[in-house]
Amino acid sequence: MKFQIGFSIFYFAILLVLASFAFNYFGINKKVEDFAPLIQSDPDAFMAKLRELAVTPEYSNFVYVIVLIKALVFPLNIGMFKIFAMKEMGENPGINDMLVGYQGVSFFKYFTYGIFWGCVYYLCSIFAPLLLVWVLVTFFVSPLMFFTNINSFQAIGKSLQAIRANFIIIFVCTIVAILFSYSGILMFGFGILLTFPFWNAIIYSCFRQIFTAKN
Repeated sequence: MKFQIGFSIFYFAILLVLASFAFNYFGINKKVEDFAPLIQSDPDAFMAKLRELAVTPEYSNFVYVIVLIKALVFPLNIGMFKIFAMKEMGENPGINDMLVGYQGVSFFKYFTYGIFWGCVYYLCSIFAPLLLVWVLVTFFVSPLMFFTNINSFQAIGKSLQAIRANFIIIFVCTIVAILFSYSGILMFGFGILLTFPFWNAIIYSCFRQIFTAKN
């Protein structure tokens, strides 16, 4: 439990601090403040202004930086996989184990994959169903990269093979993980600190079930 909360605190603290800095640096906050009053007086005009903002160079630069920031916090997920594995073996993990994804040259492997994943995810956002497809295709990539020490493209291939052979169960687990991970928002917002890491727990559980059974 403490590691789940610790993960969420690290993840959202880094993400929010750096994203807020980028939001101000590119002047997005000032642009939003200028038409924010429209949200009550003229919601349609407010949405029109948002669409205009979305095609500005400043907003594009902000999105690129967000991709980099999310790639920077991505290795925290690797730490959760190690903690789950240690717990399963009866070992007592420490806070350093949560940061294993930042240790050595492996960090650059996870960081570059995080950039690649984020870029594809952003491109998929033009058609919402593609987002779910990309999430499914890369479902097992993170634990495969960590536990089998293969590169991201090899991991995507193995993940895709596993999805094809176990599509129904992984699809259901994905939907459950998404719903539960973000359900904490309903608990006064702070509940997400507890529920957000559930996504990693589902991935690890499925990984152990599918890939261990094959070996």
